[in-house]
Amino acid sequence: MTGVGLDLLEIDRLERALERRPLLAERLFTAAERDYAAGKARPAMH
Repeated sequence: MTGVGLDLLEIDRLERALERRPLLAERLFTAAERDYAAGKARPAMH
């Protein structure tokens, strides 16, 4: 485990950033986090 934390941000802002830069998710989230969120209606919320 690298670290545990809690990030607070505007979901809409993250959604826009991920739309503009799809590879950003790879820098911000682990593969397990991306897999979990991919099955959700609004992945940026998870």
